[in-house]
Amino acid sequence: SGGSGIVVVRYQIGTVTTAKATGGIISKANGYTIHTFNASGTFTTEPNWVDGNVTYLVVGGGGGGGKVTPTNSPWSTAGSGGGGGGVRYNTTPITGTGTAVTVEVGAGGIAQNDGDTNSNAAIGNPSSFGSVLTTLISAVAPEVP
Repeated sequence: SGGSGIVVVRYQIGTVTTAKATGGIISKANGYTIHTFNASGTFTTEPNWVDGNVTYLVVGGGGGGGKVTPTNSPWSTAGSGGGGGGVRYNTTPITGTGTAVTVEVGAGGIAQNDGDTNSNAAIGNPSSFGSVLTTLISAVAPEVP
């Protein structure tokens, strides 16, 4: 199966050294606060928020892998790998305290099942930061003839 997506959001710390928002796993590096979402959640600004741009990296879930076709043939040894999740990297303004931005982290697509001739690998699910910033979903691997 494909790997799940991820959403990472960062902003400058400035003169306030504490996080100015909640949500995800919070860390600091090079003068920035970083929120990493490995699961869906909400990015919410705190009372000490200063209006400005945040940088986001959004990765969709990866596509499921292909299967060996025909099953158990002597020349086939493995299926193909799944496609990577779509990626978006950009900045967007976030204004106001108490502003909540929905974060969706897409699951990876299911791999093809060797025992089922009708099984198809699934595309990965999309990830997003807010309603407009949704990644493209990934491609899946084809069957190996």
